Order: sequence, then C-alpha cells, then structure tokens
Amino acid sequence: MRTARRSQPAPGPGDPLHLSRGEAEETGLNAALFALPAVVAWLSGTW
Repeated sequence: MRTARRSQPAPGPGDPLHLSRGEAEETGLNAALFALPAVVAWLSGTW
C-alpha cells in the first residue's frame, strides 16, 4: 500500500500524463473554448 507522502517519480519529457501547469491551463482553456459553442447550440436547440 502506498503512503500519501511518497513522492511521485519525475515525469519524462514525453510523458503525456504529466502536464506542466501552463500546459494544463492551456488544455483546459482549449477544452472550454471547444465546449462553449456546443453547450450554446444544445441550449438553443432545447429552448
């Protein structure tokens, strides 16, 4: 069983599962910009 204080191994340079803070924010922003028009279109179709 792993303890909560065990440090994670350093991510490799090509590890897609570990994003830097800037990359994570950029990915989240891109996802939000992609999802917003879809939500608006869905709402306009249901209202």
